[in-house]
Amino acid sequence: MEISKWEEFLSDNELNAHLYHVPNGKYLFGKILHDVLECLNMYLGCLEVIPKLAENRERISQDILNWLNLRVLMVESLISEITPLWQYEIELLEESFEWPYLIKRVGLIVARGFPSLLDGYDKLDMTVQSDSHLLVETAINNLRRLQLIWIDIQNEEYKRLWTTRKYGVS
Repeated sequence: MEISKWEEFLSDNELNAHLYHVPNGKYLFGKILHDVLECLNMYLGCLEVIPKLAENRERISQDILNWLNLRVLMVESLISEITPLWQYEIELLEESFEWPYLIKRVGLIVARGFPSLLDGYDKLDMTVQSDSHLLVETAINNLRRLQLIWIDIQNEEYKRLWTTRKYGVS
C-alpha cells in the first residue's frame, strides 16, 4: 500500500476547502464501517420481509429464494467480523497512521465475500414485477453497493470513499 495515496487524501485541497469535516482517518474509517454494515444489514432486512410478503401476496421462485438464503451465513459472518472494528474508531486518534491499514483490513474481510456473494445472480429469472421482486432487487443491490465499496478500498480511492454519499445511487 502506498502511504502517499493516504497522504494525498489527507492534504486534498478540494476536500479541505469545501467540506465540514477535515479529511481524517477516524471519520473515513467510521463512514466505511457504516456503509459496509448498512449494505449487509439491509440485505438481511430484505430477506426477513420477503417471505412474509410472498406468503401473503405473491410467490417468489424457489431458485431465487435458495440463491438469497445461500448468502445469509456469509453476510452474517462478515457482520460479525466487521462490527468489532468499531472499537478502533473509538480508541485511535484522528491523525493515526493506522487508519489506511484498518481500512484495508475491512477490505480484506469483505473480499472473502466476493465474487461468491453475486455469483449466479445473472442466471436468476428476475422478469416478474412485484413487491416481492422489488425487495429481492433491493437485497441484491445492497450486495452490489458492497462490491463498489470493496473495489474502492482495494484501489485506495480514499477521496471517493469520503465523498460518495450512498454507493450505487446516481
